Amino acid sequence: MSIYANNSSWHRLTGNLIGPILYSIGGYIYEGPHFWFHLLHFTYWGFALTIAILQFLRAQIALTAINPIVIISENIIRTSIILFLFYTFQEDQPSNQHLSIEQFFKNPDHQIITFLILLLGTIAGLTYAYSEWHLRLLTKTIRQFNRFAE
Repeated sequence: MSIYANNSSWHRLTGNLIGPILYSIGGYIYEGPHFWFHLLHFTYWGFALTIAILQFLRAQIALTAINPIVIISENIIRTSIILFLFYTFQEDQPSNQHLSIEQFFKNPDHQIITFLILLLGTIAGLTYAYSEWHLRLLTKTIRQFNRFAE
């Protein structure tokens, strides 16, 4: 699927769903219907679908002013996976069973971790958006030099 990534936004969408589909089939075969009772499996699908849709949109609006916003959003979602996994592992601890999201965020350490993860996602998105803009500018400059050289 990756060789077609630049050719079709549909390849980006479907390519991002291959992993979750295979994971779900394998998990269902191994665990049976009980596989779907764990929050982590639904969340995996939620993140996968969100990233797939954002990449689909990014391919659709590649050269518009909205593209950097989609890139930054995608990177924030990607880094938020770490935050969700941290929450899930806190939830699985015997002493913290049924820890609500509100209780989770009352902890100052969790607030700092959340801020840093979102900041990391924003910085990664800005860096990627800038590098993409810079690459387009360099490509445009090379085309102009080639025209002048002819």
